Amino acid sequence: MTPRPIYKWKTLWLGLLILASLTWAWSRSRSHIDYASASLGPSTWCGILSADGYLGCRIATYPHGTVVSTARFDYGSITDSAKPWFPKPFHNAQDQGLRAHSYGIAHWLITLLFLLTWSTLLLWRWKKSKRPASLPIPPAPAP
Repeated sequence: MTPRPIYKWKTLWLGLLILASLTWAWSRSRSHIDYASASLGPSTWCGILSADGYLGCRIATYPHGTVVSTARFDYGSITDSAKPWFPKPFHNAQDQGLRAHSYGIAHWLITLLFLLTWSTLLLWRWKKSKRPASLPIPPAPAP
């Protein structure tokens, strides 16, 4: 039985879709700040964001008595000036005034790690499909 050609593999097409999505998110994060955040209390917010070439999270605690919003969930997008394509791989920042912590990983690093993993999987599957099937073991002769 001949193996299926690579262009018929679901692994290939799903990987291309994911790669296109990661590349789009990387490109968009250079000029937009996209975020989704949830309230953990009257003055504490936690959220994920894609900005400045990073995908990360931010936890902010505003000074006591400051009510930021009455909403329990907030999301949005803000247009920003274009940032460089390849920022540092990891982002870790603190804002003492707000007691905020931001952590992030660069989009280019996420895309590179996915590309390496996906191409390794495709190569493994291709080699496995080219390997000849093992021969059946003949039965032992009767005594």
